[in-house]
Order: sequence, then structure tokens, then C-alpha cells
Amino acid sequence: LLELVRQNFSNTAYSLLCEKVLTYIHENYSDPTLTNKDIAEIFNYHPYHLSRIIKQETGKTLHNYLMYYRLRIAKNLLITTQYDIETISWRAGFSSATYFIKLFRLNTGMTPKKYRKLQFNSEF
Repeated sequence: LLELVRQNFSNTAYSLLCEKVLTYIHENYSDPTLTNKDIAEIFNYHPYHLSRIIKQETGKTLHNYLMYYRLRIAKNLLITTQYDIETISWRAGFSSATYFIKLFRLNTGMTPKKYRKLQFNSEF
């Protein structure tokens, strides 16, 4: 029984931590210099350990979650604005448009420009 209580307490603590970390990412994703080390320092964890906790909760490592969230923001900007790719990459927190396009293509199988065009055409 004591072990079960410890597990529940541990999972609850990780869930709270995970929630705080994700909230931090959601509020600071646009900083292209944001790293695992920076995030881990804020929460007083080693980057590797914090990444493992986040992966247990989300299925994504800390870095992968940050990239996933930035891509979600970029997709939204592609659909809802007329910003150019450079501006979208900057607003979504990517260090360069080249890196953004490369990562976008790797994750979606298409360029941001093609994604925007397909989304626009599917509305009509």
C-alpha cells in the first residue's frame, strides 16, 4: 500500500512539473535561444532528467516537444496570416528560416509554402 501511495505521489508531482514546464514552453517558445539547459535550470533539474520526465508524460523529449509546439504555432500562422516564411519562422521561435523549412518538411512531408497552399485550397 505504501508503494502505491509513493507511485501516485510521484506521478502527481511529475504531472505538476510537466504542466509547469509545458506552460513555460507555451509562454517562451518564441525565444530562438531557448534550450533544454535553460528550461531545466529554471526548474532546478538536470536537462537529461527533465527531458525523461517530459517524455514519460507527453511521449516527446523536452527538445522534441519544444519543436512540436513551435511547428504548431507556425502551422497556425501559415493558415491564419499572410506573413512570409521568414516572419513565420521568426515568430514561431526558429533560429532561421532555413532550419524552419527543413524541420517543417521533415515533420509534414511538405514545405511551409505547399502546406499553406493546400490549406487554402481545402477551404474552398
